[in-house]
Amino acid sequence: MTDPAPSRRRARAAVFAAARADKATIITRYEAAEPLTRIAATYGVSRTWLRRRLHEWNALPPPLHAIAQARHRPPAHVFRGRRTTTRTPTEVRAARTTLLTNRHHVITRYTNGESLARLAREYRVNPAWLADKLDDWNIPRRTTRTTRTTNDRTP
Repeated sequence: MTDPAPSRRRARAAVFAAARADKATIITRYEAAEPLTRIAATYGVSRTWLRRRLHEWNALPPPLHAIAQARHRPPAHVFRGRRTTTRTPTEVRAARTTLLTNRHHVITRYTNGESLARLAREYRVNPAWLADKLDDWNIPRRTTRTTRTTNDRTP
């Protein structure tokens, strides 16, 4: 009786070789935001094997909004223009320092009705951190109902 394992190994090696030979097509499909599971199923390889090959081939992952569009997700779930990596502690400290150096301007804008969230977005700091700073500076906090937006101001 013969061992069937060598024939299975040859068959798997042939599958892997066929996938490697079609490298350009695989990269094109991946960059077009086609799911890895679908590409792997086409070639008869595992998703993990395919992900490792794409990494070896330096294939760039598709942008998040392309993935959302390819999977028919609503645009509200797409975070266009936002960073996908977290900021370094140095970048966070720099943003906080900028806000602290403009303390008088921030207090004036907040007391004139600008929202805490808008100020936090503009200075790229955490809204909770900014709220703590306003408390430290003894600035009375408003509720959401009393906040006026820039567009609501009358001259």
